Amino acid sequence: MTAGIRETGTPDRKARAAVRYREDTPGELARARAAVAAWRDRNPAGTGDELIAVVGHQFHQDYAVVLRAVLFAVDRHRARQVTGIPCMEWQP
Repeated sequence: MTAGIRETGTPDRKARAAVRYREDTPGELARARAAVAAWRDRNPAGTGDELIAVVGHQFHQDYAVVLRAVLFAVDRHRARQVTGIPCMEWQP
């Protein structure tokens, strides 16, 4: 994982924006799925911000967006199980 800085804006008003470059691995994503699924089991009405506050420290700070996406996928999968809507097989 490497990080870089990129300059943006006009020549008289340049802003430095941090850009994060990272390689996601299947193992890291599987670890995120397991952590989010376990958190959702303990917090059925929890929010994405609460998830990040509790689980986020286990991952890089830039991984918050991935954790929120995994939470959305977990919730969607569980809703389909409850309503009986067929879905693709997914394993947390």
